[in-house]
Amino acid sequence: MLSFTCVHVGTLYTTKAFILLDSDGKRLAARYFTTEWPGLEKQLSFEKSLFTKAQAHPAAEIILLDNIIGVFRTVADVHFFVIGSLEENELVLWSVLTTYIETISLILKNQVDKRTLSENFDFLLLAMDELVDDGYESSDTLKINRVVLLIRGRVVMETEPQVIADRVCMRTQGPDGRGEDAIMGVPMKTINSAKDMVVKGLGNLRAQGV
Repeated sequence: MLSFTCVHVGTLYTTKAFILLDSDGKRLAARYFTTEWPGLEKQLSFEKSLFTKAQAHPAAEIILLDNIIGVFRTVADVHFFVIGSLEENELVLWSVLTTYIETISLILKNQVDKRTLSENFDFLLLAMDELVDDGYESSDTLKINRVVLLIRGRVVMETEPQVIADRVCMRTQGPDGRGEDAIMGVPMKTINSAKDMVVKGLGNLRAQGV
């Protein structure tokens, strides 16, 4: 099960964490970008509460828990989550969630299950890193670790799954320049910066005034 957690600063959307859990609620992968859950014990406790809440309302797709809002989706025996503060727009969170799942599906050739994900752990983390920006310093000096959406219309994240998949493969290239993509069959493209790309996936969100 995967989860993202987000913080909101003005018109800025940022992630707090990515979490991937299996069908038993056990962690497969996780990245926390805030200190709200310091230490492994508190992180695992949060993940357990998150999983329990999701299991209680499997068809809801939206979770409210401890001043956070989350959207989630289950694929095979893996549960994916994106979580943000209560101020976050669930449409934004859903866009992040959908983009991540589609990216992983492209990289792993539609084999999105616990065994395959466990065997490709590095790709899970690289896709997270490529999906969001490296950081943002707000005016009140609060350090935000991952920016995930828009600053008044300026794109600061990539939401095109194929672009993200290509960038992940570029980062895993070996000395021969071929990289893991030669094994997975994912086509490579020349990409200067995700920030310079037009994010097609945000068109509907803009139309809805997000």
